[in-house]
Amino acid sequence: MSPPSHRQWRAALQERFLRYVRIDTQSNPLSKTIPSSSGQWQLLQLLHQELQSLGASEVRLTADGYLLATLPAVG
Repeated sequence: MSPPSHRQWRAALQERFLRYVRIDTQSNPLSKTIPSSSGQWQLLQLLHQELQSLGASEVRLTADGYLLATLPAVG
């Protein structure tokens, strides 16, 4: 199987970006929680799943909305 072409990489990257920006992550100034909106949690959970599927290790989403992961060095 041949590696993805530049066009395929670009299409995949564009689709991923559009998936992210479709989520309403506007903060709620009246909220007493962090993150302050369900959309912010939705994006965090999506990014959490994607980091795991991309092979990142130690992927962790905290109750305060911090998403942590270890990525391998590229070199």
